[in-house]
Amino acid sequence: MWQAEGHRDRTWLFPNRRRSGPVHVNILGRSFAAAVKAVHPPGARRPTPHTLRHSYATRLFEQNVDIRAVQILLGHASIGTTTLYTHLTAPAQAALRTLLDGLMDGL
Repeated sequence: MWQAEGHRDRTWLFPNRRRSGPVHVNILGRSFAAAVKAVHPPGARRPTPHTLRHSYATRLFEQNVDIRAVQILLGHASIGTTTLYTHLTAPAQAALRTLLDGLMDGL
């Protein structure tokens, strides 16, 4: 199992200081905001922690990870919630366009 550098707790990827549970969501939010501020161009749409989560799910689907596995990784109780992440990505749209163009040739 992967372990983050600096701690040996196999339960939490980001443990709190006491190592008794996960780091608080507010700390993650502040850390994310600081990282965005450091690298994000002014005037562009600002990403949120949910943007990161959505990007993660999208990349999993692009790598053909099973929807049930994505559901578990995201912690969704309902598969219906996970299906919201199955939108057509740019590579999927291009592949679909190629497939449909091939089917329509000669009609």
